[in-house]
Amino acid sequence: MTNFILFRLLLVIPIVVGATMLVFAIVQFAPGDPAQAVAGRYASKAQVDLLAVELGFRDNIVIQYGRWIGKAVRGDLGISLEEKTEVFPILIERFGNTLILAAASGFLAVVIGVTIGIIAALKQNTIYDRLILFISLFGLSMPAYWLGLVFIFLFVVKVQWFPSFGMYSAFAGGGVVDLLKHLALPAVAGSAVALGIIARTSRSAMLEVLRLDFMTGLRAKGLSEPAVWRHAFRNALPPITTMVGLQFAYLMLGTEIFVEIIFSWPGIGL
Repeated sequence: MTNFILFRLLLVIPIVVGATMLVFAIVQFAPGDPAQAVAGRYASKAQVDLLAVELGFRDNIVIQYGRWIGKAVRGDLGISLEEKTEVFPILIERFGNTLILAAASGFLAVVIGVTIGIIAALKQNTIYDRLILFISLFGLSMPAYWLGLVFIFLFVVKVQWFPSFGMYSAFAGGGVVDLLKHLALPAVAGSAVALGIIARTSRSAMLEVLRLDFMTGLRAKGLSEPAVWRHAFRNALPPITTMVGLQFAYLMLGTEIFVEIIFSWPGIGL
């Protein structure tokens, strides 16, 4: 088992190296001259060439890659051309904002998804089960960016209950209440897909456990139905926990990018 884990960990090294090479190649072959972008639109060709030499843009591509990856490993990600400051502090700040949004979306998805999934399993083939399956299917089918636009139209334009963009109000903003108002719509929009998946996983896991023989044995011992359900939930936790972890990663790397753009949330996606 130890050798297998070590082997899998060693496989990460070539994958990471290959990913860095791919990213570096995409940037290198992208249209435009980075030296021209730094020098400005009105810089002469001689000024651009001189700046390119100073910044190392004219060095051999292998040397450029080695210098870039060496700095990246030390946390030096360079200077942002737009912000005119170091990239790393900006990245850390934006990552924190993304984490807030992903945590809120994940919290909603887990609490609501697991709850309605268990209810659907306990009320199998009833109107409650069908309604919950419809809700989960709706969440799975609706893209986050489309749902975000619908929320803006309904709750910002029509009834004006929530703000439409940012983390805080531009005037007299700040504080937990202001943050929660700005967080409500993007968190709900971002949680829809994960909520549907977690609900269906919870329902399937609970149904599988409830059909096992030891459930009948617990009832035969005289345990009440709530006590039997608690035992079933404990045994259904492994697949639910696994799915929760996968969905949180999906929220961090996928859904939140679109949600942040729609709601102008100042995270990594924006």
